[in-house]
Amino acid sequence: MPPPSFMPWNVYASELVRLGYGHPLYYPEPTHLGEVEIGDVGIVQEGRFFRLFNATRETDDPAHARGVPARFVRLLVDDRLRCRLANCLPKGPVCSQSTSRLHVKAALSLGPTPTSVQGSGGKSFTVDRKQGAVAVLNDCGVQEKIMQSCIAFEEYILTHSPSWAEFAQQRGLRLRSQDIVLVSGWIKTTEWALSAYVGDSRSHELSFSIAAGGYASADCAFTVEKSTGTTMAERQGPRPPPSHPRADQCMFLRYYKCGYRTSSLIRRRQPALLEEAEHMYHNNDIFKEVKTAWKNTAS
Repeated sequence: MPPPSFMPWNVYASELVRLGYGHPLYYPEPTHLGEVEIGDVGIVQEGRFFRLFNATRETDDPAHARGVPARFVRLLVDDRLRCRLANCLPKGPVCSQSTSRLHVKAALSLGPTPTSVQGSGGKSFTVDRKQGAVAVLNDCGVQEKIMQSCIAFEEYILTHSPSWAEFAQQRGLRLRSQDIVLVSGWIKTTEWALSAYVGDSRSHELSFSIAAGGYASADCAFTVEKSTGTTMAERQGPRPPPSHPRADQCMFLRYYKCGYRTSSLIRRRQPALLEEAEHMYHNNDIFKEVKTAWKNTAS
């Protein structure tokens, strides 16, 4: 079990967000409120997304059993701005930029009966920095998102986000408006396995083995080789029924959020729109917040 100072969801997010797919969720599985949907308003906390309500649904929608903010106004989005793409990711490993693949190995052996054959294999990676992350998908993923710079999303969050913190407080959560996000897209899969790791040295080797069940299943196991002092956390998703695989496991999340910044070009303090999929990678200030959160906890 990782020591308390090792916050795997922070390492996992800060490493894989660099790839530009969105905010990586360490806990991709749906909550008791259901899977992540576009228009969800909620928070990302410790690697998991928690929904408060969905801005695109009617007030009496079943998703709003816990209510909606006062003066709730439904967010209307032109369906022509909604994009859906199948096979959006490579099947198999999605690695942080600090991680490169070394080699692939496979083997076959006789199964429990004379006519059956079992397969197994492995992939090995080298990590060029002290930390890294890997996500393994059993399919190529499906993406749905609202086109960037959507005026409806931008105007909605600027107008209504101040009431969201009050709504959250009424439900026992002490949040600021800038803590709450408006989901604008996602990448989902059917099965997955993931790992985040931190080592004492700048270079160490990580490998995982794959049995006949596939990439992401109970048969997928991560191990560390040729390395000492490496802390690793890993998770594996559920195995859906073969006849009814459902892509409801959210690996990456795109969203808008309101922050506050002061610029020499801006005379007054005003909200700044931050879409996580882009700005956590391109905006140094935001990316530093992710890294610092882990370092401060680890010290």
